[in-house]
Amino acid sequence: MKGKGIGISKVVHIGVVVKDLERSMEQYFRTMGIGPWHVYTLRPPFLQEIFFGKEKIYLAMKLAMAQLGNVAMELIQPISEGNPYTEFLERCGEGVHHLGVEVEDYEQALSFFKERGIPLLMEGTTQVDAFAYVDTQLLLGTVIELNKRPKDFKMPPPEAIYPP
Repeated sequence: MKGKGIGISKVVHIGVVVKDLERSMEQYFRTMGIGPWHVYTLRPPFLQEIFFGKEKIYLAMKLAMAQLGNVAMELIQPISEGNPYTEFLERCGEGVHHLGVEVEDYEQALSFFKERGIPLLMEGTTQVDAFAYVDTQLLLGTVIELNKRPKDFKMPPPEAIYPP
């Protein structure tokens, strides 16, 4: 067996792009029993220095997170244009967009993909972490989101919780 690739330490979340966050939370809750959902609106200044390809963009989204054991489910409704989420909705409709993973060495993982000619779709920083979406669609069937998080990583308090 050859190498260990990028050295994933854990899968953090499954990212699903949706058109209507409220409707999707309700459907996942009523159909699958997934919840409670912690709801956020993410935009600057929380989102900082976001690049889609090589272009700096304004990114805003509604986000809902529900914990499923050790993995979270993340619903993403884009509220700005010109980003991987809006492109995915236009091309594929709603569905699984990416797997969010933590890696042993974030910079090494970025180099691993760069050396193999696998481009970044989007990368940036937030007030609490850094992330990069790697275009592994042809290689793995989905996009991989690399996360660089401090050991004491915590999301800020949610704006709302569904169901209330």
